[in-house]
Amino acid sequence: MNQDNIILSGFNDKTIKLWFTESGLNIKTFSGHTGSVTSVCFSPNFLQDNLILSGSYDETIKLWSTESGLNIKTFTGHTKVVTSVCFSPNYLHDNLILSGSDDYTIKLWSTESGLNIKTFTGHTEGIASVCFAPSIDYSIFSYMKRSVPNE
Repeated sequence: MNQDNIILSGFNDKTIKLWFTESGLNIKTFSGHTGSVTSVCFSPNFLQDNLILSGSYDETIKLWSTESGLNIKTFTGHTKVVTSVCFSPNYLHDNLILSGSDDYTIKLWSTESGLNIKTFTGHTEGIASVCFAPSIDYSIFSYMKRSVPNE
């Protein structure tokens, strides 16, 4: 499947849909959220790993396999709607994702452990969007990942 020929969308009906751009056909529908889906994202390595992310009004982030259609992992910790989700551009090596929420926080997660590595606070309103810089130094996140205590 060529990533240039597909799009991903989240819906108020609590589903995520994968579409062919040329024909407009729905390839696959993913169900599992209990609230409207507010944000979706392709893995930067989508052609190899077939992974997508979603965030929802149900205050969760979900990692999905587009091959199986299954929810691989659910991340909990936000206390309000998850408004934005993003894969690290180095996801193949660091397994990190970001999420933003109306709870005024940004959270950095490890998809390997499922743990919230760091919570960024300081906003006085909900987070509208999150994104990694394309040139993040892998060694910084690698160090942060190793420094997380076992809980």
